[in-house]
Amino acid sequence: MTRTDPPPPGIYPDVPEAEYRAWDAYNWSSLKRCAISMEQFKYDWDHPDESDTQAMFEGRMMHAFLADPKAAGERYVCVPAEYPTVVKAEGADVTVRSEGDSGDLFVVGQGRGKARQTWDASIMESGDGVVIQGSVPAGLIEVKMLPWGPGTSKFCQAWKADARTDHIITSQDVMARCKGMADRLLELPDVHAFLKNAMHEVSVTWIDPQTNLACKARLDAWDGGGEIADAKSSARPVDRDSFGWTVKKFGYAAQAGMYLDGLRAALKAMGKTVKGVMKFHLWAIQNFKPYTPRPYHLLDDPTGCPLSYEWLNYGRQHWHKHLQCVAHSLETGEWPGHHHEGQPYPSTEELLVPENMKLEPLEDERQI
Repeated sequence: MTRTDPPPPGIYPDVPEAEYRAWDAYNWSSLKRCAISMEQFKYDWDHPDESDTQAMFEGRMMHAFLADPKAAGERYVCVPAEYPTVVKAEGADVTVRSEGDSGDLFVVGQGRGKARQTWDASIMESGDGVVIQGSVPAGLIEVKMLPWGPGTSKFCQAWKADARTDHIITSQDVMARCKGMADRLLELPDVHAFLKNAMHEVSVTWIDPQTNLACKARLDAWDGGGEIADAKSSARPVDRDSFGWTVKKFGYAAQAGMYLDGLRAALKAMGKTVKGVMKFHLWAIQNFKPYTPRPYHLLDDPTGCPLSYEWLNYGRQHWHKHLQCVAHSLETGEWPGHHHEGQPYPSTEELLVPENMKLEPLEDERQI
């Protein structure tokens, strides 16, 4: 990936994701690598991975179904549950095809043998030397439906090759899960009302005043004012206590703080101000049936909403600290791993018991 200069501080709707990723600016996805080590951050920054994780792919698909279910249904295409294969071929040097879901014809297999003359009439009727599956004379070629495999059969390969470039191919279980989660979230009145007039996939750029470094963020949904929304799927329950641990573990509070700070800075650069209390919506949903949803929000108000502000303050400390570490390493040229700055290598030290861990002796239940 070749990085490009980001546009001036501001808000940019309808920017392709690949173009946004190439902007030479720091976002939360890159900064959170600082939590491992500055060496890890530097390596990941110098070797950007343009491939998707499964979680990222499913997250984008769920957001697509939230933004525009009809358009998402046309863009994402499931591989068929089954594919046809030739299990018996006693004649005819012709190509047999079967209609797929898109209405196009896909190669199934080729018949072999000594009975080519039997097929002459059928070939002439088709006009292109192709015999449709339904017109194959009984007993010559037998087609069996098999569960969709890894794509090694001629049919699977032809199906993928024929898929239109504006389609994104996925499996039926992934499609069902992502659409199911989006459908459950859209049942919630607050979620539906927010998305009704929201802008989606909005890119934001700004200059951090403390480090003078360029930053960026991509908002899943923005109301045009001071509210941002992001849906988060979870493999754990999404009740308040369980999801609180998820927010801390995956840095959602830092992401929320950075997005709100970035939006405020971008609006200020455009000569605009935010009216009212800024808000970050976290729409939590279980990624397993029955896809139980739970909407939360964090309000940027230290007096009226102290609990929300505690989360945002915690998150802001994290993303600001990471950005300051990047600025310091850029200045010094040192990117330490798991060792102290100024030392070329980590020294051997005693392994301590983590503060949040308690070692308990095992009970001896053996009978003497």
